[in-house]
Amino acid sequence: MGEKKGRGDGTESPQPIDKYDNELQILIDKLDPEDYVDGIGPLVVDWFKDLETFSSDTIKAGLTYGKTWSLERENEALKATLEIYTDISSTVREITPVLEELKENNIKELLKNERELVCRDINSTIEKSNLGILEEVKSSSSKYYAQIALQSRGISQNSSIPIRPLPTPSQNPEGVLLIKSKNDKVKDFETNKKLFMNLISSNNPNARVRGINKLYGGGVKIITGSKDEASAIKDLILEKGAAVLNTKFGFVLPGRRVPQLILYNVDKGVDEESLKKGLLSKNITLADAENKPHFKVDFKMPARDPKCNHWVLSINPKKYSDFIGKGGFYFEFTKLRLSEFISVKQCKVCFGFGHTSKNCDHAENPRCDRYGEAKKEGHKCRTVKCNNCIESNARFRTDFRTNHSCLDRRCRSYQKQKELVIKRTNYGY
Repeated sequence: MGEKKGRGDGTESPQPIDKYDNELQILIDKLDPEDYVDGIGPLVVDWFKDLETFSSDTIKAGLTYGKTWSLERENEALKATLEIYTDISSTVREITPVLEELKENNIKELLKNERELVCRDINSTIEKSNLGILEEVKSSSSKYYAQIALQSRGISQNSSIPIRPLPTPSQNPEGVLLIKSKNDKVKDFETNKKLFMNLISSNNPNARVRGINKLYGGGVKIITGSKDEASAIKDLILEKGAAVLNTKFGFVLPGRRVPQLILYNVDKGVDEESLKKGLLSKNITLADAENKPHFKVDFKMPARDPKCNHWVLSINPKKYSDFIGKGGFYFEFTKLRLSEFISVKQCKVCFGFGHTSKNCDHAENPRCDRYGEAKKEGHKCRTVKCNNCIESNARFRTDFRTNHSCLDRRCRSYQKQKELVIKRTNYGY
């Protein structure tokens, strides 16, 4: 709404009705009845006054009619607009269900098409993978199915399965011959080692001897490429050696180790017999058709939780892969977590491998697990070093770090012993 327009002198412009009223009033004010003859002056004045009244009423009526007409036109325009909006709203209401139906049908059609495309891709991938697996099975009977399946899909075993992969049958187990002294006269390891190596080299220089280790009491451990070679060396020694050797030494060809599993956090109140019965009652695969167990309870060890123990079981080699894949056994109303148990013999006196403190030659002179030197009165560790890694670097020219304790489970020498235990374990093939 703007301001009223004026004449330019600060006064407002008169409206038409006011303009005519003022002019007639001015004219009436100027009339002088005396100017008219025969007394007509008053009549003229009255006539003009009536005219002024009539003109004012006429103008007011015209303005009122004009406003009414404008309002009627606006009303008609609003009615027409309302009718248009009503028609549009009715059309929208009619179209909305159709649009919803079209939308739903389109979504269903899109999902159907997408599902068909994805299924075709999956089927194609599965067919290619299955063909690859079949080809691998035909070409390599030395691998187990899970290895081939993972390999065909380009999946790393270590990244996809938290369980250590089984050794493949192509890894022929090495042979071991244990020569143990029977009396105190033949307890010098170096002398015994020289005796047997001279006997082997002079009679069969082609024999594959991978290593010679020391046993408790001066005994000798001969490691060969296979069990047959170890047996052949035993026969050679007994045949070519003096008869006295058989009286002074005992010769043993140890069998392959049976795989073991460890069950974690079993209630401390559970004994060996209760554990066995509980496992058999909840796990049908732990026994054969005649209810003969596929496992044997070996021993228990304390857990971090003082209310629990860990239990170690020996497993039927042919069932190992099935059991380890389960991740646990049911017992009472819980599922006990399990993993493979790899036992590395390590002496707690000298911290060497292959024997325990019971059979240690240094029982009277224990060593420090951090410094490696013999413990004496007032002993203090000056630094940390591992005697096992130092000896490995010296004997086998390895490059193991030595700045750690002999009991460190990240020790390369310890890890090497674990690998040897795994290699000498019978996994059922």
